[in-house]
Amino acid sequence: MDLVFIEKPILALLVLVPAIVLHVAAYILRNHKFGTIVEIINVAFHSAAIFVLWLMGGGFEDVLVFVLFSSILALLRHRPAPEKKGGEDK
Repeated sequence: MDLVFIEKPILALLVLVPAIVLHVAAYILRNHKFGTIVEIINVAFHSAAIFVLWLMGGGFEDVLVFVLFSSILALLRHRPAPEKKGGEDK
């Protein structure tokens, strides 16, 4: 059984590209007052995307691939800042 993203590549564009754009926008606006609004839109989009995956004939594997892809982007967005070398703690 193939993934629905392979059978219907336009669905991959309609689901994965907006997810990438919303994650990037949330990263850029993380310290702005619009950051919370983008996060809420991101959650709403993910809910709608999972619903569309189910409607288009996707299964658990398709939803799992989408959620794993999205969680990797979210983890990259929230990685800790690199520590500065040198200097002593005072």
